[in-house]
Amino acid sequence: MKTKAIGTIAEEAAKDYLCKNQLNFIEKNYHCRQGEIDLIMKEGKLLVFIEVRYRKSKRYGTGIDSITKEKQRRIISAARHYLHKHKLTEAVSCRFDIIGVEPAQKKHKDDSTNKSFYFHWLKHAFY
Repeated sequence: MKTKAIGTIAEEAAKDYLCKNQLNFIEKNYHCRQGEIDLIMKEGKLLVFIEVRYRKSKRYGTGIDSITKEKQRRIISAARHYLHKHKLTEAVSCRFDIIGVEPAQKKHKDDSTNKSFYFHWLKHAFY
């Protein structure tokens, strides 16, 4: 399967996981000149900007480890653009999260609870 297709599947799985954990979906793949935000969700009144990072193995570090300062800067700039575009600059509190997605490892052959992915959700990942 191609990398982009796997990334799309991982983003959708992350969205479903976050919805099951009390976040409400707003938008995905928000693009602007400043950058991209994978998922925009709400937790109560808090707007949450989420970067989804898929890694098929930890050989070169986790998905969370791969977020550089430059990537953080682009996400923050895109979030500012989103807030300004939707006239939310004064009215909403925000948070930046990262969710690392990895293939789940089946522990036992007859484990019927096996899921496709393992998620590592880091709240307040950067400011």
